[in-house]
Amino acid sequence: MASTLFQLADKVSVYVTYPYKFLTYSRESFHYDGETYHYAAFPYTATWRNERCVEVPILLKFLERHRGKNILELGNVSRYFGTFSHDVVDKYEKHRDAINTDIVDYVPRKQYDAIASISTLEHIGFDEEIKDPNKPIQALEALRKMVRTPDNVLIGFPIGYNKHLDRALVENRLPFQRIIFMRRVDQANHWVETTQDEAMANPYGAKFLGANALAFGLGLK
Repeated sequence: MASTLFQLADKVSVYVTYPYKFLTYSRESFHYDGETYHYAAFPYTATWRNERCVEVPILLKFLERHRGKNILELGNVSRYFGTFSHDVVDKYEKHRDAINTDIVDYVPRKQYDAIASISTLEHIGFDEEIKDPNKPIQALEALRKMVRTPDNVLIGFPIGYNKHLDRALVENRLPFQRIIFMRRVDQANHWVETTQDEAMANPYGAKFLGANALAFGLGLK
């Protein structure tokens, strides 16, 4: 009962706070890959509290750049922050627009022009009944076969959530063309680009709740 009341109170707090955050926090900006983005302030997941504040703007701009093309999203995320019609593969989330299948078993009818995913890769083979430390790499290899132009891939994931994924990252076994790292720097939820070493030194839940550092893999080899 106490837990339910707390959740209700928190939900009310989010929607009371949202107008203020929309007018203030969403006007603040961060830099990523040579461009300036505005932080996301959405009531869903209260993005101003967590890593979604940078993940969502990066994802939405990527999708906008490829609007009108044949796009695949791994993980049902973007539909909570906008209106989209691209394909979504999400093994577990029951949604009318989601293809509920394992990404390593998915066989598309044709290749995609672009592929995007945020905060999903770390769950593959980790938050599943059958544990498989190598499955994230298998997923990336499967995605590589699905995309027409391997440069047009964005895969974001938190540092320190999946130790096997982190190890593969450190050992340079993730087949990305390049990787951009971001880290959270303060309680106010501001983020900056950083090095891999600094990102690895700020693991999940270390200083702040949720992700303290993120990796964005761009392009697949």
